[in-house]
Amino acid sequence: MHRQNTSGIKEKKTSVVAIDLFCGAGGLTRGLLDAGIDVKCGFDFDDNFRRTYDANNKPAIFCRADVRSLSGRDLERQLCIQSDERFFLAACAPCQPFSRHNKNHRYDRRKSLLLEVGRILQEFERKPDYLFIENVPAIAKVDDGKVLKQFNSILGELNYSYKSEIIDAKDYGVPQIRKRFIMIAVNKTLYSEEIMFPQKTHGKELFPYRTVKDAIGHLPPLRAGQQHKTITNHECALLAEINLKRLRNTPKNGGSRTAWPNELVLACHLDHDGHTDAYGRMKWTAPSPTLTCRCVSISNGRFGHPSQLRAISLREAALLQAFPENYEFFGMFRNMAMQIGNAVPPLLAKVFGEHLIKFTDR
Repeated sequence: MHRQNTSGIKEKKTSVVAIDLFCGAGGLTRGLLDAGIDVKCGFDFDDNFRRTYDANNKPAIFCRADVRSLSGRDLERQLCIQSDERFFLAACAPCQPFSRHNKNHRYDRRKSLLLEVGRILQEFERKPDYLFIENVPAIAKVDDGKVLKQFNSILGELNYSYKSEIIDAKDYGVPQIRKRFIMIAVNKTLYSEEIMFPQKTHGKELFPYRTVKDAIGHLPPLRAGQQHKTITNHECALLAEINLKRLRNTPKNGGSRTAWPNELVLACHLDHDGHTDAYGRMKWTAPSPTLTCRCVSISNGRFGHPSQLRAISLREAALLQAFPENYEFFGMFRNMAMQIGNAVPPLLAKVFGEHLIKFTDR
């Protein structure tokens, strides 16, 4: 177990290399890089992520691959991890199989992806020193928790100390309510004590939660369907005239469709009190609601701008996900929205990356 240096001699900074499975557009990779971790590559089956990932995460590179086809031994040979380096494995499997919106849980083959991560762990000869897993909270309950129980069993067999919790990203400085299942693990050969989660930084008696205004209040206004000439990705969806009328009748700063006159109410909402976030506006003075892959569409959630007559822009969505302002997204408009909404907030990844390394270096 590593102990604090009391000799007065400055210790060499721990060198940590990493790979990111299911890397998407690179939110997790970006956060780990910002934490000082040398991410070598990100793997994902969808090649639409490549340009965004490679443009923003150098020297890490995007590798198109189905995780089910990857071999732990082959990955280990490619990485060429040195004896004095630590190894960080990040794996954030697609959340849709476990989402409450997915009505076909038992038929979705992607549920096995977490166990594929377990298989890869078993195949590594040099076991990773750190492991980071992120998913939606429902992963702990679907199929009576069988998938997660199997994965936990693998970690126990491989001599890992691990801990999982449902956290809210807003508690760590992300300007968004985003509840997620997080698991962190440390190889007991590196650190034998129980691993702990980082302390919350925002909330009651801590730093105030970051708000929508904190994140996007500085951006210049747009009209629906407009793209800013100089601010990359500051573009928003075009709205039909009927939806412009609906937004005009939605009170600014947190209003909902419950304020609409009857002639604007959709047929599917008649005699239906649920899903009131649809067509709603965000509130300036609070964290944003959870962003999804359709976070730039007013009909898919509370994604209306707090005061302007439009949905939030791609750049605003990225800032609410705590991406850096210079992180550039590439692709078709809807695809970029999916890249943003499905990402791990880079700030959250940075917090956990720094914590794992500092925790074991005490």
